[in-house]
Amino acid sequence: MRGAWFILILVLGLAACSQRAPQTPTSAQAGASLANVPACSGQPHPAFADNLYPASECKLVTPGQTFHVKFAGAQGDDNGVVTVDVLLPNGAVVQTLREDHVSDYADPEAVDFDEDGYVDLEIPLLVGNDNRDLALWRFDPAQPRFVRLGDVSGIIHHTRDGFLAVAGKSSAAEWDVSFYRIGESALNELITVNVTAEGDDQGNVTRTTCTLGRQGPAFASLGLNAEAARARFCAEPAARVFDQ
Repeated sequence: MRGAWFILILVLGLAACSQRAPQTPTSAQAGASLANVPACSGQPHPAFADNLYPASECKLVTPGQTFHVKFAGAQGDDNGVVTVDVLLPNGAVVQTLREDHVSDYADPEAVDFDEDGYVDLEIPLLVGNDNRDLALWRFDPAQPRFVRLGDVSGIIHHTRDGFLAVAGKSSAAEWDVSFYRIGESALNELITVNVTAEGDDQGNVTRTTCTLGRQGPAFASLGLNAEAARARFCAEPAARVFDQ
């Protein structure tokens, strides 16, 4: 009887030893899993009548991180869903970003929009003739993870004072340029200036005017009166939209 118990214990012990913990995929294995996934190009996706937004995927590769972007199939405007898996070099998914109610599909871009030395993500929500609506995800090295700051519409610039400038085209002769202070988890709106142009019969710009527009909730933190703020921000390169 004791011999039978000994054999049973030995068999159970060998079975337990044979059950190894799952291994983290190597970099080669992670790369192989995305080998057939095309690189993101930053371009809008074509639409089809029977399925406005077909499901698709692409990848962004940056030093130290890979982003696996997935577009869910959707039947109409504002129904699109974009998810982004953030992968380490060993293939482990450390975070998943998600955007719902996306109107147009276009590949995200990995850019350092706050110029702090870390890659951030811009995920398009709507693609217009002149402007793009973008969800801004900033990488916070203190956490470390991506934090959604909000969404903006226009062309993004970084100012010499560390502000984020977003130039949105209102018409052929008018732009609104908004300036934000980048917070840890949100964009703090400072001010918007309106830039208009006048031209001749040949379409050449002969005169531009920059005026103070909306004062944002964070305007008081500048310590400037309205005229000083207008002079300062109208002089920013991002506000010289008709010179570009």
